[in-house]
Amino acid sequence: MPIYRKTPKRGFNSIKKLRSNILSISLVSFNKFQNDSTIDMKILVESGFLKKKDQKKNIKVIDSIQFKKKLQFKDFKFTPGAKKRIEDLGGSAS
Repeated sequence: MPIYRKTPKRGFNSIKKLRSNILSISLVSFNKFQNDSTIDMKILVESGFLKKKDQKKNIKVIDSIQFKKKLQFKDFKFTPGAKKRIEDLGGSAS
C-alpha cells in the first residue's frame, strides 16, 4: 500500500481552534445560591460548581426564565437578556 494512504489526513484545521475558551452557563444554575450573594469565580470553584481547570476560561451567563434570585455577579460576560433579567430582579451584573 502506498505511503500517502497510510498517513492520517488532518487537513488545514488547527486543533487549538477547536477548543473553546468560553464556558456558557444558564442563569437557572445559580438558583442554588442564597439571595444577596456575591458570585465570582472563586465562589463557583469552592462550591464545586466549576473545576479548577475552568478558572482560566471566560464564563458567559445566558438568560433563563426560571431565574428568580437577587445576586451580584463579578467578572463574567453576559448576554443582553441575562443582564437585563439580573438588574430587573435587583441584582448587579459587572
